[in-house]
Amino acid sequence: MWRIALRRRGAAAASASALVIGAGAAAGMDSAAGAAGGSDRAATAVSAPARSIMPASAYERSASNALITAEHVATLKSKGLVVIDGALTAEALAQCEAEIQEVKALAASEGGFKDNAQLKEIRSDRVRWLHEDDSTVSALMEAMQGTQALRETVLLLKGVGAALHAAALPHGNGKPWNLEVPTRCMLSMYEGSGAKYRAHRDNVNGGSFMKDEGGWLADREQADREITAIVYLNNRSEWDTEAEGGALRCYLGALADDPDGVSAKEVVDIAPVGGRLVLFKSRDILHEVMPCYAEGGRYAMSCWLLQDPMKSPALNFLNKK
Repeated sequence: MWRIALRRRGAAAASASALVIGAGAAAGMDSAAGAAGGSDRAATAVSAPARSIMPASAYERSASNALITAEHVATLKSKGLVVIDGALTAEALAQCEAEIQEVKALAASEGGFKDNAQLKEIRSDRVRWLHEDDSTVSALMEAMQGTQALRETVLLLKGVGAALHAAALPHGNGKPWNLEVPTRCMLSMYEGSGAKYRAHRDNVNGGSFMKDEGGWLADREQADREITAIVYLNNRSEWDTEAEGGALRCYLGALADDPDGVSAKEVVDIAPVGGRLVLFKSRDILHEVMPCYAEGGRYAMSCWLLQDPMKSPALNFLNKK
């Protein structure tokens, strides 16, 4: 049973049901199916050795399409945030958890979790970047006797862009997103010793990009983030955010120049329940990960879907160089 806490600030807060809409059609992990299943087109689209940003249609998957409804799209557009429960089955979560333990056993140089370059007071999680066909995932598949839960989770998240587009089209939910898919997803581990991530936005509008004059924001996979997609991977159906921390805290309606959320109209704490999928607008939603004290830590996979390349400040900037 899910729980999402709303803290009122300023205008009356929306009901939880306005953000959490039912449960998704949970995706299982069929190792025999591999990257392609039914009408899925991911296998043929991504099998080439070269890795590049791809149109969302290249990663269209029936499992991702089954998660996203027109109501989800409408909520995401109006609120900037939507939460969908049941994106992964308990079996899939158990397989993910087992594979994550394999990642933890690896040294950073061998494909294990790495510390972030950012200061610990800003961010203290450890991460592993994953492409669905990279060597770490392949090694895990072999070690886990054929399961490929993390690989399938990467593909599930990469399929969200096409799913959002498809769900919006028949229902006239404004102009559909013309999204692209990054090369990698990020597997993150927040250890139970208080690991956190200070309030931030996943993308800052063009002004900050131009100030960097070709610095790290020149990378489209960071500068063009449009929609953040996160799925939580702990094999747990309940999470006590009061005792265990680890909530994703979102500051809805915070002003663009507010780095701390003091101007937010609503503050939403989202428990990282296993299989929960969270989507939000990367530029708009100020958010943080509260200190985690859960035994065994907190695990999630994130994918940042990219904006229409025709509107890309990063691409336009690089093309002029």
